[in-house]
Amino acid sequence: CLMYASVALGFMTKGPVAVVLPGAAFFVYLLIEKRLRDITKMMFPAGLAIFSAIVVPWYLLVYQKHGCDYIVSFILNENISRYTDEGWGPGRSFFYLGTMIGDLFPWSILLIAALVFVLFRRKFGERIFGEDGFPHARLMAIWTVVIVGFYSLSRNQQDQYMMPTYLAAAVLVGALIASSAEKYLSSVRWIFFGMGALLASVGGALLYLNASGSSVDLAGTGEIGMVLLIGGITVLVFAAARKSEIAAYSQVLAVAGVMWIFVL
Repeated sequence: CLMYASVALGFMTKGPVAVVLPGAAFFVYLLIEKRLRDITKMMFPAGLAIFSAIVVPWYLLVYQKHGCDYIVSFILNENISRYTDEGWGPGRSFFYLGTMIGDLFPWSILLIAALVFVLFRRKFGERIFGEDGFPHARLMAIWTVVIVGFYSLSRNQQDQYMMPTYLAAAVLVGALIASSAEKYLSSVRWIFFGMGALLASVGGALLYLNASGSSVDLAGTGEIGMVLLIGGITVLVFAAARKSEIAAYSQVLAVAGVMWIFVL
């Protein structure tokens, strides 16, 4: 019931794409898992009733006040035209793949590994996520890949369209880190060494650029560099002391701090 209500609210906000993308992700998942018969258990009559009860009254009121113009403009111009016509943003390319790697950095390095384990290495994936958790991990991986693939075929691309994938991606990476921390402690330690060195290096480079007077067209470059440098060194110190959990929290705080400075 909550799923259909969410789809209805998504339809009112962004149009048909809020139905197409979740539907495509679930269909691909059930197809791969050989569970297409589960579609018959998805409460379609009740779901359609919930969807209609939320969506139809609003569209009727809009039609009464504005006629068909607003509805047609919303569905055609704001959805189909943005997908098929040029002029809104970058054209078909690997733009969204780069967006995800950048927006989720440095976790995106582990996201690639998680996707490989879930989509192509079932036995290894079950060891990472557990037999009970593996189907959920596969659903989140398919959700991420379907949305990235769908929007990558668009004639116009904007980075915010990747936001629906970030929660699923974060859970995949978190599960990978948690399972690795339990099973491969020595490997995790070296991962944090690498991450800490990377953060500290980027922070130091930004501080150098800021101090040397280079024209970096981004406010807060010095503050971002300082947070990354301190955060990277902190991660290195706790990784050396075999405090992987504190090293992870240090990395999270550093990245979150950078994001807040960037937004402000």
